[in-house]
Amino acid sequence: MNTSASLLGKLQGFLIAMEQINTRVNHGCTFSIDPIAMDADPTACITRALADQSIEFTDLKLEPLEPWRPAVKSCLSRWLLQFQEPENCDRSLWNHEHLPEIDRKRFLQPPLEWLDALVGKCDVYEFKIHPVGFYECDWNDFLIHSTESAYWLHLGVSD
Repeated sequence: MNTSASLLGKLQGFLIAMEQINTRVNHGCTFSIDPIAMDADPTACITRALADQSIEFTDLKLEPLEPWRPAVKSCLSRWLLQFQEPENCDRSLWNHEHLPEIDRKRFLQPPLEWLDALVGKCDVYEFKIHPVGFYECDWNDFLIHSTESAYWLHLGVSD
């Protein structure tokens, strides 16, 4: 049986593995999903989570994603499969092997199913901040918010 803890563990493990696959000599990826303190107000929820991580910012915008699954899937594909893009890899090292589009979809299916099972009926927001100081070179952050739980999905890269 998949409990919330086991689903979260599977997702976290998958994201950590994908961090390692996508990390290069001149940059490192940070992919994470973490439970955060629940608040009925999504803005208060993510504001507290950012404060808990000592992340200072001057502006916060929450953009609701409806429907959220295609947007999150597209973002996961962009971040987690970077190593497949010609500009991000030396194909000669891989003997010109790569995941065709159909395999990319299949590859992302299990973690998307785990995420769906973990969060159930929820609202998902992409949130954007203007950090004070350094945060990451590029990133996408999502608040996954339901009446019972909240999660912060972070996909980013730093050099």
